[in-house]
Order: sequence, then structure tokens, then C-alpha cells
Amino acid sequence: MTSLTILFQRIIDKCIFSPLCYVLSPLKINKILFRSDVKKILIIKFWALGDSVVLLPLLSALKKEFPKAKIDVLAHERNRIIFEGQKNINKIINFGTLNIIKNFRKYDLCIDAEPALSVSAVVAFIMSKFRLGFSHGARKRTYQKTIEFRKTQHMVQNYLDFARKLGIKYDTEELEPISVSENEKKSVDLFLKKNKIKSRDLLVGIVPGLAESVKYRMWPAEKFAKLADELAQKRKAKILFIDSNGNKKIIEKIRSLMISESLSSVDEFGSPKNLKKSAELAGRCDVVISNDSGMMHIAAAQGAKTIGLFGPNTPNLWAPYGKNNAVVFKPKTGCPYMENKSRDLLPKKLTKEQLTCMDAISVNDVMHIAEKLIRK
Repeated sequence: MTSLTILFQRIIDKCIFSPLCYVLSPLKINKILFRSDVKKILIIKFWALGDSVVLLPLLSALKKEFPKAKIDVLAHERNRIIFEGQKNINKIINFGTLNIIKNFRKYDLCIDAEPALSVSAVVAFIMSKFRLGFSHGARKRTYQKTIEFRKTQHMVQNYLDFARKLGIKYDTEELEPISVSENEKKSVDLFLKKNKIKSRDLLVGIVPGLAESVKYRMWPAEKFAKLADELAQKRKAKILFIDSNGNKKIIEKIRSLMISESLSSVDEFGSPKNLKKSAELAGRCDVVISNDSGMMHIAAAQGAKTIGLFGPNTPNLWAPYGKNNAVVFKPKTGCPYMENKSRDLLPKKLTKEQLTCMDAISVNDVMHIAEKLIRK
């Protein structure tokens, strides 16, 4: 998704859907939710692969409390793959006007897991009788219950606060792995065999790219190349680049700067439909090193020891979740600067320090953390 597309969506949200929340507010019926009434639950999550991954523990909490209830997810075409095949999900509904209207007031309970936009609050109002959402902005007027978006805790815990608001006691120290089919696992087996990767090899996955709209979160290519060479030479690691087709050029640049040999899975697994093969491949790595990206969360969910590189955004919210993971974060003045609960996300103008905040992370910083995880 381009930056221009995102900007257009935010303008529409601000000018149309935020005012609509005020219009709908007087129509809200303040009712009590009885557990016996909860037979159909809707979760709304429109954007972001990584955000969808860290939402999965909430679904486990809901299923534990409401074992007989059907849990559906309203998702966009870009992120629905994360929910496909998950054991706690009954059905995935594509985000679209017709699907929203067809499901008018069909759900007993809806959790709006979008922290920034108002459109999701309007959709929740249409589709569900009882609604939970975050307590900031115009959107809060459409919910019967709200929770605070807390910047000091991980997003996994922010989402689990929805369950706690319903009186559900649930916590976890790990992410839920995304579902991977046997055929997808076999494809990864063949890839590793073809490239002569053995189980005894130290396999380090590197995810150097990012979506076009968030390139400012990217660690420099030259540093990725030096890090990969150090891991190959000092630790005899096999270096594997895992990413999407859209980041093929950055991988080619990094590999051209390297002295050591490396592999890339992009040609075989880089298309969106092969995301779960990339997920399985990341899970086979001993360590995965990544920018703050969706694949970082996927790698952590699949059980790889994962290192996240942070600058513009806060690891308090978005670190790779789990005790075997780590972050490298050396903020400059004015960093982190992303506003996670606002539709604007970024300041209107970034300072020089903010534009170059990822440069503060050195190769030695990352190498030090990588060696600690390798020794674990």
C-alpha cells in the first residue's frame, strides 16, 4: 500500500467516519452482556500482518471463556491469511460493504481491535448488538465498553485487556503460531534440501525489507551486509534472506555488498500467497533478525529466536513477543515518534534526527544480541 493511498484513507476516516460516530452515539443502547447470550462473536482487524499475529492470543482467551460460541473475523484481503486455518476461528469475512450489510446486528459481541480509525467503530455498530473498543477518539461513543490503549505495555496485553474487561482471566508469555499446512511444510523441506541446509547448521534468517509506506523503519543495507558477513565468518552461520517480492531489490543490494555466500527465499516464497511458507521457513531458523515488520512477529510466533530492530516505533508495544526474543533500540532525540493510537501515525514534519534514527544501531549492537540468543 502506498503512502498516498494511506493518506487518502485517513482523510476519509477523519472527514466521514469520525463525524458519523457522533451521529450514531445517541442510537447506542446501553445494555448488560450476559455470558449465556454470547453465541456469535466478531473480531474486527482490518490492517497489518504483525498486528493480526499479536491479536491471536485474544481469540484463545475468548474461546476458553465461550467454548460453544462461534468466533468470526472481519479482515481485509491483505491480512486475512494470518487468520486462515486458525483453530479458534469459525469464519473469516472479507471487509466490504455488502458483507457488512448482510451481517446487520448478527453478532452478540464485537471487539473492535483497530486502535486508530473510526470506520471500524461504525462497522461494529452495524454488525453487533454489544461492542468493545478503545477509549480514545470519537469512536468511543459507539461502544458499550471501552479499554484504555496503554503505550507502556505490549500490544498482546492491550488486546488481552478486552478479555479482562469481560471478566476473563487469561495471560500468555508466547504468541500463537499461525497455521501452516502439511503441503506448505513439505515445500519448505524441499527448499532446505535443495539448498543443502542441514538440521545441524546454524541458520540465521534476515528480514531486511519493509512495506513501501514505512521505509523509514529500515536499518541501512550496508549494515545488514556487514552483520551477515560477521555471522557467516565468526559463527559459520548459513545466511538466509526471507522477505516479500516487493523487497527483492534491497536483498539483491545487500547480497552484492557481502563477501560471504547467502541464500534468498524470495523467488520461491516471496508472493503474498506463499506467506505461510515464509512463516514456516522463519520458524526453522535458529535466529531471525528483522526490522520492525510483520515478518518479525510471524517469526516470533513460529518459535524462532527473534531480534527486532527499532527506532521510529516503540518496542514497548511492538517488540517480538516471547521470552526468547530481543530488541535493539537506541533512540535519538525525538524518537520514537510514531503515534500508534492516532490515524495520523507520524508527525507532519520529521527532524533530521528522526529521519535517521535507525542509523544509531551499530552492527556490533546487533551482533552482540545475536550471539547471546545463539548461545541460549
